[in-house]
Amino acid sequence: MKKSETKDRIREAMDIRGFKQTDLVEKTGIDKGQLSSYISGKYKPRQNNLHLIASALNVDEAWLMGFDVPMELKQESYTATPSIDLIPVEIQLLTDFRSLSDFNKVKATKYVHTLAESNRMESELRAAHERTDIEHTAEGKAHDLAIMDDDDEWKE
Repeated sequence: MKKSETKDRIREAMDIRGFKQTDLVEKTGIDKGQLSSYISGKYKPRQNNLHLIASALNVDEAWLMGFDVPMELKQESYTATPSIDLIPVEIQLLTDFRSLSDFNKVKATKYVHTLAESNRMESELRAAHERTDIEHTAEGKAHDLAIMDDDDEWKE
């Protein structure tokens, strides 16, 4: 049996879901020229873009790659996690996060991870200033804290 091509599967899923190319660009964040190249078959999408396309079209990634599997995603059942009490700001964050596109969820996750890492580093820096085996100066502390507050230091 001949394996279908990704370009054909993207077109088929777009037809079934009633998507135009602009809809897929909006939902995935993939450049329209790049998406055109995938649809025309000039290039095949890499795994991260394949995932974005499959998620936007709500289809199985393996099916999108041309494999002989059902197009529709399996509905997995998840066991409930232990109850966690959330404060209002956490509930708002989760609500906002769920409204994001998959592309923006990835960006938001990276940003939150960067903030958490920055926070951890700041805590370690403050702990280092509390050490008694080294001499601390007010200028040194101010310099270190200025670095921690400089967003340009933490860009990827």
